[in-house]
Amino acid sequence: DKTGTLTHGELRVRGVAWQPGVDEAQARALALRLALSSAHPVCRALVREGEHAAVPFADARELRGLGVRAQTDAGEAVLGRHDLLAQHVHELSPAPADFDGTCAGLALNGRLLAWFAFADTLRPEAREALDELRALRIAREALVTGDRESVAQRLAREVGIETVVAQALPHDKLDY
Repeated sequence: DKTGTLTHGELRVRGVAWQPGVDEAQARALALRLALSSAHPVCRALVREGEHAAVPFADARELRGLGVRAQTDAGEAVLGRHDLLAQHVHELSPAPADFDGTCAGLALNGRLLAWFAFADTLRPEAREALDELRALRIAREALVTGDRESVAQRLAREVGIETVVAQALPHDKLDY
């Protein structure tokens, strides 16, 4: 697994692509309230950047590896990966091409409000630790991550891992 093992495990919001006509302050507040209901690194990054007086939604439901969903006074709100948003958004536009890292979308009542981009940094000791494992003749190594393929491939190249499994859900990681 990548997050916290090869990387610092502390994602940071590095960009937001708002959809036209969206009230950014209200959408940020919605994203924060959803994020408070999850311990996922993406949600923790949103919480670090948000108002600390926010209160999570009482009925928020974390969908393991996919995101968070809640029924709000304004309707159904969803924060999560593309797979989850595809189930809840009527016309889902992709995340911007320059959002090459981890992405999460925010939607309300079937309408996409924003895409958030996140980034993590490689631990300086990651390559050396992998070299030590290789010296022990570990039979199989793979980078297994929930991140998008482009992010996983870039990190794998940096540390010299050839086998990459991207967009894996938590239960998928047990197979490796």
